[in-house]
Amino acid sequence: MTVRQVVRRNTVLEKLGLSKSTLQRKIASGTFPPAFHLGERISVWWVDEVETMLGLYARNLSIEELRAQVHQLVQRRGDVGSKDCKD
Repeated sequence: MTVRQVVRRNTVLEKLGLSKSTLQRKIASGTFPPAFHLGERISVWWVDEVETMLGLYARNLSIEELRAQVHQLVQRRGDVGSKDCKD
C-alpha cells in the first residue's frame, strides 16, 4: 500500500513560487486542483498532485490541456480528498 502525503497552502505556495492570490486564480480557472479538507479548519493538497502540476507547468501546456489534467487528478482522488475547498 502506498502512503500519500499532504501539504498545506504555504508549502504549495513555496513549491510553486506563487502568491496566495495567484494560486486562487489558478484554482478558479481550473488550472490547479483545489485543496480538500482534512478537518474543519485544515485544507491540504496531495503532494503528488502538486508535483504533477509542477511538471505540467514546465511543459507549457495550453489552458485547455491543464484543465483536462486537473480534472483527471481530482477524479482520481476517490473518497479521500474528494471534497474541494473554497478557501
